[in-house]
Amino acid sequence: MKIVNIYHILAMEFLDILFPKVCIECRSYGGDVCIECVKKIERVKTSTCFYCGKIEKNGLICVGCRDNNDTNITGIITSTIYEEGPTKEMIHYLKYCGYRDLSEMLGELIVERLKYSIIIKGAVVVPVPMHKNREIARGYNQAELLARYVSKELNSPGGLALKRTKDNPQQMKLKRGKRLENIKGSIECIDLELVKGKCVLLIDDVATTGATLSECARVLKDNGAKKVWGAVVARG
Repeated sequence: MKIVNIYHILAMEFLDILFPKVCIECRSYGGDVCIECVKKIERVKTSTCFYCGKIEKNGLICVGCRDNNDTNITGIITSTIYEEGPTKEMIHYLKYCGYRDLSEMLGELIVERLKYSIIIKGAVVVPVPMHKNREIARGYNQAELLARYVSKELNSPGGLALKRTKDNPQQMKLKRGKRLENIKGSIECIDLELVKGKCVLLIDDVATTGATLSECARVLKDNGAKKVWGAVVARG
């Protein structure tokens, strides 16, 4: 270990003593999320079709829902229950309050779900893109932070293959029909070599209607991707 790293660690430990972190969920001391609140995170144990809830291996979109929802995504794997435990707060603090370190804890939840899944073999990890104006305002793209962690922990290749070309209204403010309309034509592939002929694993924090993941999948497939799976922390 380099001396500079030792000094950095000591400095961080000293700051933790002076300004101990408060749990975002219960407000007790003991880190961004305390041990007791971490225990309350409700993991998804059964893989189901994202749209109808029918049990499907690896969160595969069932045949009926694929036709009815006009989706391009092969399947969506969710890691936790959004409304249970501290998950909702963790995602909120990562996205809107600058708690970047939470990306590792949330990323680990995705990794837990993917570790023994056959779909990750040879898959390329790609984050859902954010428009540059929004990324500059926030300071980072939380999906990219999650994707970097997942790529590292699973030892899978990855990259910024997609770009958001239009700064459209936020998806969370719209209903499903409007979301599909809003997102269409606002994403492009900027790294064909990375995705051509590959299975792509799209990473995001939350999927609500699946519209953004579906549009990303459409663009990736149009540019040569073989299959596209989505992996998210939770379903909103």
